[in-house]
Amino acid sequence: MIRIAICEDEIKQRNMLKTILTGQIKENNLEVKINDYESGEQLINSLKDNSYKFDIIFLDIQMKKISGIDTAKIIRKTNKIAIIIFVTGLMEYVFEGYNVRAFNYILKPFKIDKVAKVFKEALDSLDMIKNDVYIISFKDKTHKINFSDIIYFVSDKRIIRLICNQGEYEFYSKLDNIEKELINRNFIRCHQSYLVNLSNISTIEQNHAITILGYNVPISRNRYKKTLLSFAKQILR
Repeated sequence: MIRIAICEDEIKQRNMLKTILTGQIKENNLEVKINDYESGEQLINSLKDNSYKFDIIFLDIQMKKISGIDTAKIIRKTNKIAIIIFVTGLMEYVFEGYNVRAFNYILKPFKIDKVAKVFKEALDSLDMIKNDVYIISFKDKTHKINFSDIIYFVSDKRIIRLICNQGEYEFYSKLDNIEKELINRNFIRCHQSYLVNLSNISTIEQNHAITILGYNVPISRNRYKKTLLSFAKQILR
């Protein structure tokens, strides 16, 4: 499911944008949930428990109290990959969006073809982003981790711990299923309980241990040769 936020302080403009997006969603048979907010404060408060709650955010630049630009700056502190699309009635404000890596902008009054075009581009970009991140959900929170930041997965019964550059995350799954998901990614199952990112391995010891970004990970005897060969191929790339 794609999650969209509309943050616009004018109710008529907010409803109009929501109506146009709803039409595009139905036309393209998409599974989407839209939440709308009348202020930057409301949107920020909704993100306190989960900064990755939304995939696409339509954000009005000119709002009372906190502006759309300042709202985006706060969002960017914890979420670097959400697609932010600014909406504004004045062209002069558009260029401020580059400081918060805005994806695009839409001028008011809204035109259906312009909204449809930007929305389609955002969906295409979202597909690219999702292909570069691993998404996990646990206790009503969703986290998106870049594949390059993942160090390893370790299984403990029904709980998987994901160790990455940002810290550790836990979620329910089976390591067998994760291994299948990452079949075309640069990961190797070095142990019954460990799945590691080959790109981050520093050394493989003869005593059947891997050093990976300061962590020591075991290699089972029957997986040692395959792991060593995969590591050698990685070095030669």
